[in-house]
Amino acid sequence: MKIKYITKLDEQLTCELQELIKKCQLNDGTSREPYLSNILNFDQSMPAFFIALENGVAIGLLTVYADTRESVTLTINVEPHHRRRGYARLLFQAYKEVATAFQVHQPLFQTEAVFLQNNSDFVKNSKLIQIEDSELWMARDRVRYDLEEHSQWVVAKAEITHIDAIAEFQSIVFEIPLELGVTYAREAIEDKNSYLYILSVDNKVIASCNIDFSSSYNYMYALAVLEEYRGRGIGSYLIKSVVNDLILQNEKKFQIAVDRTNTRARQLYEKLGFNDQTEVIFLKENI
Repeated sequence: MKIKYITKLDEQLTCELQELIKKCQLNDGTSREPYLSNILNFDQSMPAFFIALENGVAIGLLTVYADTRESVTLTINVEPHHRRRGYARLLFQAYKEVATAFQVHQPLFQTEAVFLQNNSDFVKNSKLIQIEDSELWMARDRVRYDLEEHSQWVVAKAEITHIDAIAEFQSIVFEIPLELGVTYAREAIEDKNSYLYILSVDNKVIASCNIDFSSSYNYMYALAVLEEYRGRGIGSYLIKSVVNDLILQNEKKFQIAVDRTNTRARQLYEKLGFNDQTEVIFLKENI
């Protein structure tokens, strides 16, 4: 068995790893797909994919999502017939050896409630503990919304010319430095597997939503509206506009995530036709 680590995946390897993930999902009843890109990582020179190979075939995968040194999430998938042989442990050990050089903090491990229910001894045997926070992932079929256009709300895919306006908006709603907003906006626009939609009023960006379509779903994330414009239906309008536009572009269904305790957002998504799909659980080392 050999472990290799890389920063980016080519198309052939992406397809191979997607097949591995599908095998794991079918076996475990899970539905959360790991992000197969490093474009949102704080340092794109840091390896984001650790792959266990047996006779040249991928039988294990550890992915790294690290938008800052303080926020690192790992996902591990091992082909069902190769489990309980220490591959997950070896993948994590390989990650730790690399992570030391990049001075990242203790990571969280991402899994799903259904996996833990079917593998009751996993947490104990792995010497991990579950943290309180969790996410509900919700899904929606490809059904168009009846949407009455609003003359003052302009929804569009972001382009390079929008970067400064987007960065100013994101620095406010996400409370990040302006230069980091520029970086995030540029990465989202230039990523071939994502779109960034914005909603503007009088050429001012007041809402945005990112779409990642690298998996089998259109995954909607980072939905945000300027505080002074909230409560007017702008977030719903943006989601509806994005869904209707994407239905014309691909054959994928839709996913969105919400903190389990965020009842208000969950109720909004339910009204928009999203239904609970899975609960994502986060674990950390018991040290």
